[in-house]
Amino acid sequence: METETFFDTLGQWKIELYHTPRRESYKVGMFWDDECSIDEAYGIFTEMFSAVPPHAAVEHACSLPEEEPMRYEVRLYGPHSPAAVAIISWPQQAVEFCVTDYKERKIIKKVITMEVEVGEEDGEDPSEWDWSDIIETGSFRLLDNTEETC
Repeated sequence: METETFFDTLGQWKIELYHTPRRESYKVGMFWDDECSIDEAYGIFTEMFSAVPPHAAVEHACSLPEEEPMRYEVRLYGPHSPAAVAIISWPQQAVEFCVTDYKERKIIKKVITMEVEVGEEDGEDPSEWDWSDIIETGSFRLLDNTEETC
């Protein structure tokens, strides 16, 4: 019989994005929330992030007033403590570089609202729908098309 170790125990883990302009911090979003072992949680955390700030931080920074500091961090929270167990931080300069690059690319984000006809077998989750089929068959009606820029 195999004995389960502390590191094999399943628990609820979260990875969240925070804007940390000064001494305070504000939750911007959630990247991941699932049950797994400690080893798996740390593995996912290290695979998800690098020296480059995540796109969600860059998009959030675009919406800030110019004088607002653009510092961000991603935190890993585990089931055994209310404090973050791992943190990756990006300094102001890294985020500024990415925001400048993002703006120079003149990326346009479209917010599209549409009415879509799907069958019961397609389910409730739009990420699982066959969008090629929906477009080919014209099973949608555009309700709104708004443009957002950084």
